[in-house]
Order: sequence, then structure tokens, then C-alpha cells
Amino acid sequence: MRSLFSSFSLAPTDLLRNATYRRLWSSILISSFGGQVTLLAIPLTAAVLLQASSAQMSYLQSMELLRSCCSRCPPGCGSTTVASSRCTLAES
Repeated sequence: MRSLFSSFSLAPTDLLRNATYRRLWSSILISSFGGQVTLLAIPLTAAVLLQASSAQMSYLQSMELLRSCCSRCPPGCGSTTVASSRCTLAES
């Protein structure tokens, strides 16, 4: 096992050598891990501690899905970028 890691080396221009990139990558990793824990903990808490029924659990799951769908991209964000790029092209 030690020989496997000793043969692995980073190129001088590799991004993992950049401290800013490592901080960005680790912050994204921690944030994603926290989000996954939340996705598990909220329904589990509702089922075990609050003794939610199956209908209540399905409502909870659908609200979580709705929240994630709505928070990904605000309505109209794609259309405004396309329209503004068309205006820019038309002006040139």
C-alpha cells in the first residue's frame, strides 16, 4: 500500500498545490456533506421523534423537493441572459 502512494506525485502546475483551490474544494465538500446529512436527518426526526404518518412523511418529502427545485435557479434567469445577449448582438 505504501508503494502505491509513494509512486503518486503531483505535477508542478497541478491545482491541488494551490492553497486557495484546496480551501474552495474542501468548503464545497463540507457544504455538500452537510446538505446530505440534512436530507437524512429531517425525515428521520419526523418519523422517529414526531411519529409522523406516511402521508405526513410524503408531504415533507414533496416540500423538500419543491424547495430544492425552486432554489436552484430563480424563474426567468435563463431567459434574461438569452435576451440580453440578443440585444447586445443586435446593437453591434
